[in-house]
Formats: sequence, structure tokens, C-alpha cells
Amino acid sequence: MDKLPRQINEMNIDSKTLNSQIRSTNTKQILNFFSSQEFTPELLIYYYMATFNEPGPHQYLTQKLLQMPHTFIENFIPQFSYLAIKKGSKSMETFLETLCQTSIANFLKISWCINAYSENEKQNEITCQQIEFFQRKLEKSMVNGAIKYSKEEILKNMNNVEFQIQLQNQFSEKELRSSYIGLVEKLVMNLIKLSLTLKLIDPSERKQFLFKEIKNTNKALKRLRNQYSEIPYYWGTMLPFQRKYEGQDPSNLIVRICEEGYACFNTKTRVPYRILVETISEEEIKQKQTRLSQDVSTDVDQDDLLHREISDDLESQLRYHTKCKMEDSIFNQLPYYKYDKSTNYEDSLPDSPNKLEQNLIQKSSFTTPKIKRRNSWSSSTTITDFSVTLSEAKQSKECDDLKRHQRQRTSINLPTPSKNNQLLKEINLKEEEYLLEQEKKSKERKKILVKMQGPWGEDWDHKLELIKEQSPFKDFESYQIRAIMVKGGDDLRQELMAMQVIQKLDSIFKASGLNLYLKPYEIIVTSENSGLLEFVPNTISMDAMKKYLKSNKFKSLREFFKFYFGEDFHFAQRNFIESLAGYSLLTYIMQIKDRHNGNILIDNQGHLIHIDFGFILSISPGNAGFETAPFKMTQDYIELMDGSSSKAFQYFTELMISGFLELRKSCAALLQIIELMMEKSNFHCFSNFDIKEFKDRFKLQDSVEKCKKNIITLINDSLNNKRTYCYDKFQQLTNGISP
Repeated sequence: MDKLPRQINEMNIDSKTLNSQIRSTNTKQILNFFSSQEFTPELLIYYYMATFNEPGPHQYLTQKLLQMPHTFIENFIPQFSYLAIKKGSKSMETFLETLCQTSIANFLKISWCINAYSENEKQNEITCQQIEFFQRKLEKSMVNGAIKYSKEEILKNMNNVEFQIQLQNQFSEKELRSSYIGLVEKLVMNLIKLSLTLKLIDPSERKQFLFKEIKNTNKALKRLRNQYSEIPYYWGTMLPFQRKYEGQDPSNLIVRICEEGYACFNTKTRVPYRILVETISEEEIKQKQTRLSQDVSTDVDQDDLLHREISDDLESQLRYHTKCKMEDSIFNQLPYYKYDKSTNYEDSLPDSPNKLEQNLIQKSSFTTPKIKRRNSWSSSTTITDFSVTLSEAKQSKECDDLKRHQRQRTSINLPTPSKNNQLLKEINLKEEEYLLEQEKKSKERKKILVKMQGPWGEDWDHKLELIKEQSPFKDFESYQIRAIMVKGGDDLRQELMAMQVIQKLDSIFKASGLNLYLKPYEIIVTSENSGLLEFVPNTISMDAMKKYLKSNKFKSLREFFKFYFGEDFHFAQRNFIESLAGYSLLTYIMQIKDRHNGNILIDNQGHLIHIDFGFILSISPGNAGFETAPFKMTQDYIELMDGSSSKAFQYFTELMISGFLELRKSCAALLQIIELMMEKSNFHCFSNFDIKEFKDRFKLQDSVEKCKKNIITLINDSLNNKRTYCYDKFQQLTNGISP
């Protein structure tokens, strides 16, 4: 039994080797291990995959999955659904049917994942029929979930009148469940379709059009509550939002769409939009047995998002818009390169800033672009026109001299081998000095009170509090207001996988007590070409921030932080450092590219937050491999940390080292999320993905001291990196995104 891995950090063997070890181990010993406390959910997944072709152990472990925490199961539903499609496991199909029986939310999430991940299989008539049959079985399981009694109980109480009345009510609910799912799917798909419809509406009339749709849908939700007030889930429409922690009932029942806080955002072919929804828990409705006052309105207009029929060609429309987005993406803004690792592309970069601009323009498919863009994550809906030409770019003060930029590069002195043992002590001491200095200014970590609106506009917490005060659902403990972005014609499947990795990193940092900040946000994939994303409040893009700084005569981000945060500057600086460290490690581990300032947000507490993970693992814009820095570290960032020789910068370095050392222990758990989605995958990020290269980034064979030295090397390689600078300039010249 000693041969079998007992901890996740021991999982450095493949499934075939693990299967051989299981076969050579006594069955009783294996079952004892499987039943022990040390058999964690992550370990279960590894053993599950290793026994996939072993009916006995595989079936046993599938049953074991049902005993795992709800949060783990719900988070891995995309992977479980994917396995059921790609590997055809009957045990996994039964497991998913059981999940559907226990929860309508589970059914919705599984059903949408099956639709989203079976794109290739649906091309074949036989497999398409098999998937459709499986989906009907899932729906049947969900509908049968209304029956709470076992067959034995039903037979035993054949003559019990009270029991038979309750049983009859449950059978009636089966029909209601089936109808309810139809309403939910109509609402969601009509919300998705609305992002296409809004494009046909005059921009000046879009908000009014959206408001009318929201108002009509709220009337429909109210009628639904009145008609079926005794059935908790009919109080609203359910979406599979995640529960925050184990033991908490998920607040996933949308009871109202707020008639404020909505916004329309423009792209070339679609209009993604933001709405605020009020949610409560179905379980709390059951416990309170609450009754709302009946609505005496006789308005029965059913032209709303809950009842409007979905056109048969909606999915083909969404597929077309996804294709348009891909064709219009940065893939076509850069020439397609076959990247050769043996070539030193760094040496081929032009020394002259004029040559740099000429090369970027020549390689781009744009020459004198006239671009309309806005920051879709900002609370502002204003669309600004930017007209960028080569001559204007040359005249701009922002067009810095590349040689001067290179001279400004700073670096951390690498310790000699004899000093390696002192490295962590020195950094720890400097970190303690920095933190002690901060502690003199304040005893505790706190939320910075927003004294002025600045570039972020009204504080969202204040806005949501005002909405809550007017809500008829405000007394529910599970009450939440969620801001969601609705996207049609957008493939969010890869984005969801990246967000699962971010959630895992965040949990690792929190469990180890490290002050590294990440902001996971929810993504619900509804099909291969549509989905819903959680809106990140109180943020603007760094692109919008740079434009704000320029228009308000701020010389740097640091100067703005000093002015805006005032006496709370040290809090904002600390928030910035801790988030920069968190996202730098994420960027390095996942090889995230396309890190221009439109894809990086900054919130009103000073945190950096990365979004848009379309280029990860093995792909980059145009496949050019242009962004070679381990992560983004610009002069603005360095200045905000008081320079590379400061205590603040040493604090950043220590966070990077301690965070990396902690992530090494969880390499297998992180790889697991990715590896489960690789089977017969058509994700772009797997086109040239190498598992060995992924593992090598964790330096699993290196000593701790060598890892610390490696992190310092990564930081040095990122400081004012020339290729990062060039990519930002390219984005400025072609898309008007501030560098």
C-alpha cells in the first residue's frame, strides 16, 4: 500500500502507472484508503481516472463522488459532463442523473454543459442521437426528483389517505417541473438573443428598449409567483449560481430583474449588456413558508422573456457571431507565425522607435484605423471615438523613445550561490519592515472608504444598498444582488476552465494564509456560443484609467493614487502589490497572453484584476509568441511600488516566492482541472499544449532555494520588458488602447 500516492503532491505519475499500482495492491487495503479521511476529492478524481476501464473500482468511486462536498461537485460539473460525452462512462451518466434528481440547478448546469461540449459529437448522427437520449434521461431524473418517497414507502402506505394526498401532490409537481424548465430555458435564451437584437436597435434607443424588456419580464415573474405561490422555485427563475461555502443554501432563484443599473455595451456584431438580478434561496422560502400579497393586476400580456418562443435558428446565429468575433480578433491583426523556440526574436526587434512603429503598422492589417471602442467593464456607457494614424502616433507624447525605455529598466540583483541561504531571511526582514511601517499607520486591513467618485463613478455598494432598501425581498437572509453580463455569440468554455484554475489558486492562497489577491468571478456556459458572466463592480480598465490620467493631467498612476486615496494610500498600495503578485503568478503558470490594458482592470480599492482569458497555455495572438515576459511589469507598476529597491517591492518579491512555493504543492490539483478537459478537445488552448512544459514551470525537482532564485529571475525578466512595451504600442496603434 505504501506504493500508492496518498497526497495530491505525490501525484506525479500517469493514470496507467497508477492503475498498475492499484492492481498490485490488496483490495482490502485499497478500500480502507478510499474510506479514510485522507482520501480527498482531488485524490478521488485521480484514482477515478486511473480506474476508468475497471468496472468495479470505477463504479465504487462514482458512488464515492456523491459523498464529496457540494461545492466540489458543483465546481467540477463541467468536467464530469465532459467526461460523460467524451469517454462514455455509464457510471458517470448515472452519477449525473442522480445530481439532476437532487437539484433543478444541477440539471440546468449539466444540461447546458452537455450542449456546450458535444459540438463535435453532434456532427455524427449516431452519437447525436445518443446525446439526445441521454439529455432526455437527465430531464426525466430531474422531473422524478419531485417524488420524495421510495417505492417501499409508497407500497407500505397504499391505504394511508393523508400519505396518498401528499403523493398525489408530488406527482402533480412532476408536470410543473417540466413546464418550469421550459420557462427557465426560454428566459435564458431570450436574454442571450437580446444581445443580438439590441444591435438592430438605434444606439440612442437601446437602453429604453432594454428597460421595457426588463419591466415586462418582472410582471411575468410576479404573475408566476402569484399563480404557484406554494411551490418555492416558482417564485423566480433558477440559475446555477455557485454557493459561497459548504453548508450554505445557494442563492440562485432570480425573483426580480432590477429596473436600474442596467447598461448596453457595443461590439462590432453584438451588444453585450449588464443587468442586476435579485436572488434568494429556494430553501429559505420553504423554511419561512412566506406568502406574498396577491397581485390584483389583470395584465396578462405574455410578450416577455419568459414566454417568448425561441427561434430554431438561434444557435446558428450565435455560431455565426462567434465566428465573426474570432475573425475580427487579434488573430487577424497579427500575421500568423510558426513560432520557433530556437530563434532569438528579441535580437530582431528594431532599436529605433520609428522602425518599431513602421514594423507594427506594416505587420498589422490596419493602416489608418478609425475605431469606436469603449471600456465594457466601466460603469460609463459613453462611446468615445479614437482616430489613430501613424503620423499622430509619432507626434504623441505617449510614444516614448524605445532606447530610453530600455535604459530605464531596473532589475533585482541576483544573489550569488554563497548568499542563497540568506535570501529568504533578507526578504522576510524587509517584508517585516514594510508591514511594521504600514502597521504604524493603521492597526488593521480595511476597505477604503470612497470619498470621491473619481474615474469609477458611484460606489457599487452604496448603489446596491439603495436598491435593497426598496426590495420586497430584502428581509431574506439569502438575499443577494448580482450583476451579470449577458453574452451571445461568444465562446466562454475556455474562459470557464481558466476561471476554475483561478478559483483553485485563490483557495490555495487563502488556505495557506497568504495575502495574495485574486478575484474569481462566476461564468455560466449556456451553449458553445453563449453564456453569462459575473460583472466585476467598482472597476475600470487600465486603458480607461490611463485616458483618465491624461485628461486630468496626472503624470503617473502613483501620483493619482497619492491624490485619490490620500491618507489611505498605503492601503491601496498594499492592495495593488498583493493583487499584482497573485495575477503575476497566475499569468506565469497559465501562460496568459494578450495582456494589453483593455484586459486588465483596476478597482476602487487599488487591486489589479485580469479578465479575458482567450489566449492561455499554448496559444497567443496570431500565434506570434510575441509576449515573452513571464508576466506584465511596467514602469507604472514599479513606480507605484516605490521603485525596485524599496521595501514595498521586496514585499512583492516575498509574496511571489511564498505564493510560488505554495502552488508547487498543488501542481497536480491544478493540472487536474485542465487535463480532464483535454480528451478529444477542440479548445484552441490545447492545440500545442505540452503537459511536461506545464509541470516544468513548477520546478518540482528543484530545491526551495533554487525556486526562490528562479522567481527573482522571472521578476527580472519581466521588469520593463521590451516585448511587453512593443505589444502595448501595437495595441495603441491598431486599437487605440493606451499603453
